[in-house]
Parts: sequence; C-alpha cells; structure tokens
Amino acid sequence: KGYAESAKNELLISGAAIAAYEIKHTEKMLNAIATVPAPKPTTEAAAVKAAKDLPLLGNSMTKYVDDIAPATFSMLMSEITDGTMATESEVEIARRIKGTAAQKFKDGGIGRIKNKVERTVRTTINHIANSSRDETYRSNGVKKVMWRSTLDGRTSKICASRAGKIYPADSGARPPA
Repeated sequence: KGYAESAKNELLISGAAIAAYEIKHTEKMLNAIATVPAPKPTTEAAAVKAAKDLPLLGNSMTKYVDDIAPATFSMLMSEITDGTMATESEVEIARRIKGTAAQKFKDGGIGRIKNKVERTVRTTINHIANSSRDETYRSNGVKKVMWRSTLDGRTSKICASRAGKIYPADSGARPPA
C-alpha cells in the first residue's frame, strides 16, 4: 500500500510538471494564431484537478494507477497456481513468470506487467496533457478542436479513425481512446 501511495504522489508531482509544460505550449500556440488579446492563463492546479476529475478509461486517474499493484499480484498468483496445477517444477513456474531468454523475457508474466506499466505511463501522461490543453482552451473560449493522432504501429483503430476530425472544444470524443 505504501508503494501505491508513493506512486500516486509522484504521479501528481509529475502531473503538475506535465500540466505546466502543456499549458505554456498551448498558450504559446494560441498566441501565435490569436486574433484576440493574449490568452488567459490557466493554472497548473486547475489543469491537474481537471485531469483527476476527468475519467480515464472508465476510472479516475488515481484508480487507474492503483490497479497496477493488484494486477501484478494477481498475475503472480495465477502463474503460480497454473504452474502448480500443471505439476510444473519451481524452475518452470519461475520461467512462466520471468519469461525465456529466447524471447528476451517478453513472454513471461513480468513482461506483460512491464508492458502494462509502460502503457499506463503513456496513457496517464497523455491524459494529463490533454486535460491541460482542454482546460487552457476552456479558459480562453476556444470553440472547436481537431483530433490529432500519431499514426504508427501503436495507434488504436479508434484514434486512427478520429485523426483530423473536428469536435466541439467542450464536449465530444477525447483521448485516450
């Protein structure tokens, strides 16, 4: 439990730094295209609060992060149980969890957890960045936004299909999707 609390606190500290960067970047962009007075400043606290309040894949941002430790424990218990039921040796069960050198340890439970953690980090950073931009748009009266997606091998079909579409700034589809 201490690890989860520490991770959440680190996330909030990092989230404030991410929000500050995104706010400055978005305000700079708005200044470059503005036909009205300079943008109204958005605070990091408001941006982080918006990120915490906005659901992230169906849960709060902190719940999303909280799920990593139980998922790791659940994976370990599942692999141990499955290996035991299959009458595998301790070495074989450890290989289930660790993975094999031939697959560069990507085929074990730890590799799957590592991928989940990396996805969680990417998704959380994007969530905070997007919430910060949305908060900056809201405080500056922006009415419409265009969905931007990096079209590469990790882009979901949903994000790829939304690339370039225009949405109302205060509603409609939002990343991550």
